[in-house]
Amino acid sequence: MNTAFFPFTFICPGLFNLLESIFGTITVYQPLSEIVPETMKPFQEDNRLQIRFPVPDHEIELQRHLKEYRKWAEHHDFSQKEFLKFKEGMGPIPGEAHTFKIRDEILHRVEGRTPHAAPDPLLTACLFLALAQEYDSRHIQIADDLAQFKKREDSLFMALRGETLPGGDKSEEMIPINPGAPESVMIPERLNAWSRLLIEDDSLPTIYVTTSKEAFQTITEGAPGTGILPGFDAVSFPLTPAERVPGASEHLMSYLKTVSTSAGSFENAEKYQISDNQAERHITLTLAVFPDTLPGEIFTRHLKKNALPPGKCPDCRNTLMALIED
Repeated sequence: MNTAFFPFTFICPGLFNLLESIFGTITVYQPLSEIVPETMKPFQEDNRLQIRFPVPDHEIELQRHLKEYRKWAEHHDFSQKEFLKFKEGMGPIPGEAHTFKIRDEILHRVEGRTPHAAPDPLLTACLFLALAQEYDSRHIQIADDLAQFKKREDSLFMALRGETLPGGDKSEEMIPINPGAPESVMIPERLNAWSRLLIEDDSLPTIYVTTSKEAFQTITEGAPGTGILPGFDAVSFPLTPAERVPGASEHLMSYLKTVSTSAGSFENAEKYQISDNQAERHITLTLAVFPDTLPGEIFTRHLKKNALPPGKCPDCRNTLMALIED
């Protein structure tokens, strides 16, 4: 059983620890090996995080394109959010004339194609994900800096009032970790690009987890036969306060493995018994099941492709999708 985080390629330590405590080993897809975030590498080295590179043949070409885009973006000096929208043709850069013509010229140059030929969709998807990853990591860094400032400010005022944080030294590990994904910018475009990367994998995960409600609804709504797993309809799910608790996810994953390999309807399936420990922190968990549907079929349906991808998922009969909300 493998759990993939989508539709993002960057995961911050706090969110990784949270997902690992629920689902065990987490898989994150990367468009380029040269840009793996430093904060993710320690988890990979400990074999707690699996990082996959489905398109290694494009590495050199992607590095060249990414370097050119960065240089061009720095020259024009605008935000990464504006750049992502501009890259996808969603709008011009403020104050810049003929921007769409400029973009087309750049795309023509880096793709090395004639103006009438369509760009390589996989290469374009990888380039977009690389740029989006930079935006996500910077967004998270700013949010972390602000959270640390707020924490120090609160501690200072409590010290001035002669108060202490509840729980003494253990209170540190109970500080809430925001599981929210980076700001939900361009979710449809992210899903399209991430799906193209996913289906290049030869062995697909069984479970797909996201913190984006928009991404979850986009994939699950309208999919034939899809339903919410009994007992997991926006349920309050307890989390242990420690960042790392060995074996904490074994019970749940054993249950989900049974679900992923079982035949028939899940409407009357035996419900998973969720602990009701009010002393622990809780998140909201929703689990959808796609009966008799492999992951590749789900994401190619989203891409509106008729042919099934080469990716396989030999260990599952049914695909699972989870939404985590704080």
